Amino acid sequence: TDLTMTADFTLPINSGGYYNFNISDDIDGAIVKELGFYINGPEITIVNPDTVNRGVPIPVTISGSGTAFTQGSGVINVELRQNVTVIPAASYITVNDFTINCTFNVDIYKPTGFYDVVVEDGGGIKTKEIGRAHV
Repeated sequence: TDLTMTADFTLPINSGGYYNFNISDDIDGAIVKELGFYINGPEITIVNPDTVNRGVPIPVTISGSGTAFTQGSGVINVELRQNVTVIPAASYITVNDFTINCTFNVDIYKPTGFYDVVVEDGGGIKTKEIGRAHV
C-alpha cells in the first residue's frame, strides 16, 4: 500500500546507536526522521562471577551480545573501571565472538564498590557494562 515500505539493510559489526532515517521520493522529496532508528549495539550481558575479592586471583567469564571479540585484530584490553581507578585483567583469552575468559587480581588497596566492565577491540570499539562487577 501507499502507507508501507519494506527495506533490507546490511549493517557493519558494532554499528549500534541512534541513526537518522532518510527517505526520498519524487512526490515528497527528502523526508528525515532525526534519531528515528535505533540499532542495538554490542553489550556485555553476563559477568560470572560478578564479585571479585581483593588480593585473590579470580577467573571471570565475560559474555556479550552483538559482540565480535574474534573479528579484526580481536580484543586488546579487558578491565574494570571505577572513576579514575582502572584494574586491567591479569590475563584474558578470547573464546569466541561472544565469550572471554579472564583473570582479575585486584590489589588489596583498590577501592571497593561497583566497577564498569570494559572490553576494547583493536578497532577502538569499547563494549562497556556500567556497574556490572563488584569488588
